[in-house]
Amino acid sequence: MLTEIPCVRRGNRNFGDEIFEARLMGLCYVWAPEVPAVRDWVIEESQKVFALPLERKMAMRTDNGQRGYSEVGREEGRFCKKWGPAKTPMADCKEHWMAAVKDLPPDHPEVLTWPDLHHPNIWPEEVPGFRQSIKELYQLVMPIGMDVLRALEPKLGKDPGYYDKVTRDGGNGLVS
Repeated sequence: MLTEIPCVRRGNRNFGDEIFEARLMGLCYVWAPEVPAVRDWVIEESQKVFALPLERKMAMRTDNGQRGYSEVGREEGRFCKKWGPAKTPMADCKEHWMAAVKDLPPDHPEVLTWPDLHHPNIWPEEVPGFRQSIKELYQLVMPIGMDVLRALEPKLGKDPGYYDKVTRDGGNGLVS
C-alpha cells in the first residue's frame, strides 16, 4: 500500500507504469522542472485578483460557476456529504477562479451541445497579468497532462491517440 504521494518524472522509461501504479494512491505528483517559475507568477497574480473587493469579484461570476469567480461557500464539496457532521452537506471553504484552456466559438459543436459548460473566459481588467500568467501555465501543463493520458492509454485498453481526440478542443478548465 502506498503511504506517500508518488513523484513521477516525465520522460522516465517507466513513466506509464509509474502513473498507472499511482492510481492506488489516487493521485501523483508529476515532476516538470519548467513549471515552478510560471506557477509562482500565477500565484502572485492570483493574490492580486483575490484581493479585489468582493463586489468587484462577484461582478465576474457566472450563474453556473463554469467561468470566472466563485465565492466561498458557493460549492459543496463532494466528500463533505460523506464525512461532514451527521453526513450533512457542507459548503467548500474556498474561493476560486475558473478558466477554460481556450474559448470556443459560439458555433462550435461542443458549445452547441453543452452551452452551459462553454462560456467565454472572464478576466479582471484590473489585473492584466492574471490572464497572461494563466495562459502561460496552460501552455506548460497541458502537454504534461497529455503525456499522462497517453501513458495510460494502453493500461486502460484505449487505442493510441484516444485522449488526443477527446481533448482536442480543450474542454479542460483550470481553477486558480
